[in-house]
Amino acid sequence: MFIYSDKGVEVKAFIELGFINHIFTNKYFGIDFNEYSLMRNDLRIPDAVIEKVFKLNFNADNLVFTKQVHGDKVIIVTHENRENILGTEADAIITKELNLPIVIFTADCVPIFLVDKKKKIVAAVHAGWKGTALKIVTKVVKGMTEYFGSIPNDIIAAIGPSIGPCCYEVKEDLGVFFNLINKGEKFYISLSEENKKQLIESGILEENIYESLICTMCRNDFYSYRRDGTMTGRQLNIIQIKE
Repeated sequence: MFIYSDKGVEVKAFIELGFINHIFTNKYFGIDFNEYSLMRNDLRIPDAVIEKVFKLNFNADNLVFTKQVHGDKVIIVTHENRENILGTEADAIITKELNLPIVIFTADCVPIFLVDKKKKIVAAVHAGWKGTALKIVTKVVKGMTEYFGSIPNDIIAAIGPSIGPCCYEVKEDLGVFFNLINKGEKFYISLSEENKKQLIESGILEENIYESLICTMCRNDFYSYRRDGTMTGRQLNIIQIKE
């Protein structure tokens, strides 16, 4: 179950764990294109973004984000390597550190949070169609199990707002990677469902996977690359283990 507010959406099951803060923001608590460019390319966090992140109850001073490139690289971040991680080309972050908020930027792609409720490990994943085809979320689960000893049955996953199968028209050649939804002569895919399937194949229980089912292209309160073009902003998808 998701809880909706004027800031975005949260997962009730995550809140009930008691040891994490998280949110999939809407565009009003996201960042505009110029702020996104500064963060992605110059590794600068504008003051307005710092203020917004603090209002969302995260420690903006320790914010961790990468240069997302639609790949399948997964990185593990600690307080010690945080500054070296900033700006690294990667599309997923795992941490077990307290008070270290990790961020994924999205504007149609799928943001995914994973939480090991017993070992208290969190991950944030950016999965566009390329990352989904590369099975990035599968590699994140593998990283959690190999590096931290996570057991898939102990992992809870949340799939945040992204472009839905109602709007995500693709070319037929993507049928090599995905189940296509045929609507007349047009083809569509559900990135959310494709990632859910990969999570299940990785051993995560279906009842431990939550989908927001919000389509970012349908909803004007979310940024959408497909709808708004290259100059659109980005949602902030943030998760942090509390002190």
